[in-house]
Amino acid sequence: MALEESDVRKLSVERSEPAWLLEQRLAAFKQFSALQLPSAKDESWKYTSLRGFDFAKAFAASGPAKLQMTATGDSVVCCSLTEAVRKFPELVRQQCPARHTYRDKFDALAAAFWSDGYFLQVPDGAQADIHLAISGSGRQTAVMRNFIILGNGAKASFHEELGMPAGDSQLAHVSMTETRLAEGSALEAFHFQDWPANVWDVSFQIATVGKDASLICGFAQFGSATSRLVMDTALAGEGATADLTGVFLGSNSQHVDIVTNARHLVPHTSSNILARGVLKDAASGVYRGLIKIEKEAQQTLSYLADNTLLVGGQAVANSIPSLMIDANDVKASHGATVGQADAEQLFYLMARGLPQPQAEAILVQGFLEPALAKIKDQALRQRCRRLVEERIVA
Repeated sequence: MALEESDVRKLSVERSEPAWLLEQRLAAFKQFSALQLPSAKDESWKYTSLRGFDFAKAFAASGPAKLQMTATGDSVVCCSLTEAVRKFPELVRQQCPARHTYRDKFDALAAAFWSDGYFLQVPDGAQADIHLAISGSGRQTAVMRNFIILGNGAKASFHEELGMPAGDSQLAHVSMTETRLAEGSALEAFHFQDWPANVWDVSFQIATVGKDASLICGFAQFGSATSRLVMDTALAGEGATADLTGVFLGSNSQHVDIVTNARHLVPHTSSNILARGVLKDAASGVYRGLIKIEKEAQQTLSYLADNTLLVGGQAVANSIPSLMIDANDVKASHGATVGQADAEQLFYLMARGLPQPQAEAILVQGFLEPALAKIKDQALRQRCRRLVEERIVA
């Protein structure tokens, strides 16, 4: 069953949405209908196949995800997007301008068919600590649209966890998260994903960092049969900084696709990106990292490093770091490595009585530790370490 315009209108009517939001949905649906499903012919999807994914079937039974949110802080807006549209329609409209272009069919899908999401706003000068758990029903695909908005001088920490028990039906999770940091604000965010193998995951995290604002963002991609995470950060105000650290782990036949873009639009901005991943068994992965420095963005400092460790002879990794620099007074560089676990180190550990799975787990943990150590939340850091050990030993 194909997705139709009537489905868009039904979604909007069920939520009693204002006319401007229905217009946005319909405009997105028009582009969704015109766009083809990504394939190997698209450079950005060259190494990620959707073969075996029944698009119409997966999205025929979409519904709202389960959101569990806790927030501390004065005057903080923390609720589902559906509730925000009902209670704060003008605020949502201000943060949700009409779009005219979309990255791909999944991007347009999120704009046209979102069934829910979250809306977080921390006002000027306020502080907040926000925890969010997102789970599926086990029977429905979830399409989400999310907003994280920090006012001038606001500070917040945000932890997002996604997962649910395994099921038999092929499902999908598609989300678009837009983060906007106003002047002098600071956000520490962490995205943890551990969907079961029957869920295909495509997530976009788009951030705009304003003058003297700071974004510290981490991610851990552990689950899903096929997952794609696109993180695009625009440093749009002088003095803006972004620090992105992530880990990913694939085993069995999982496929992991990570994209990080740091776009420097104005002078005196900085970014640092570290991504470390491990692929085991017949897992595959691709990492694309881009540093883009516009002509006006002089005095920019930017560094990108991605490192992938292969455990076993069948795992495959592709690393594609790139620099696009139009300014002449900048410091920008990148480094990338892909390789097997060190045979001598593995032999050393096994010679001292460790079984091979435990020896591999120790090497993997040591490899990932520089990234894991940057996770500030101790409980999440320990949870990631335990999952790494469990998946490698299994």
